[in-house]
Amino acid sequence: MEKRRRSFGFRGWLIAGAVLIVVLLLSARGLARIYTDYLWFQEVHFGQTWRGLIAAKAFPALVFSLIFFVAMYVDLVVADRLAPMARSAGPEDEIVERYRTVVQPYAGRIRFAVSAFFAIVMASGVASEWRDWILFKNASTFGIKDPQFHKDIGFYVFKLPFLEFIAGWTFAALLVILIVTLVFHYLNGGIRLQTPFQRVTPQVKVHISVLLALMALTKTVQ
Repeated sequence: MEKRRRSFGFRGWLIAGAVLIVVLLLSARGLARIYTDYLWFQEVHFGQTWRGLIAAKAFPALVFSLIFFVAMYVDLVVADRLAPMARSAGPEDEIVERYRTVVQPYAGRIRFAVSAFFAIVMASGVASEWRDWILFKNASTFGIKDPQFHKDIGFYVFKLPFLEFIAGWTFAALLVILIVTLVFHYLNGGIRLQTPFQRVTPQVKVHISVLLALMALTKTVQ
């Protein structure tokens, strides 16, 4: 068993290294562009502007990625805690047994890796919203209110675009979390598709219902 764990760990590090190399190769062009922009801003004596631009892109991305990581990780922990201790034997239970045998000893690492991966994916589009973030951060008023909602015109110019993005991003994040949660519940045995008996445990129904309710609430806010 110890030898098998060491072998699995070695293969895991090889896969992680390969993924890291691919990411570095794909991001090399972006890094070159950032460095070129830095040289240009420095040449025209606007280095402070370049740093402010990088901060405007990086800060929201880091915040949103951290929020998503925590939400995804906590959700996966809950999904693992809701896994049934025993289910009736069926054709799908072989998959569950293999999953628990091979993956269960590394459940914490897998939750961390899955959460980190999707956090990076979900944060990738946040940096492109840096213009709306700057407007939101430096919002001001016009002293004129609209006749319908009685809000200052500055709200619609400076704050509303970024708030709309937050609502849309939140819905997309909840959708991703829901899909990953369904997969984890299936692998944990909480969801069964080929059984004449109970296909979804009551605990899993509550968990999924909470996520769907949050998605509906987000749509209402939108």
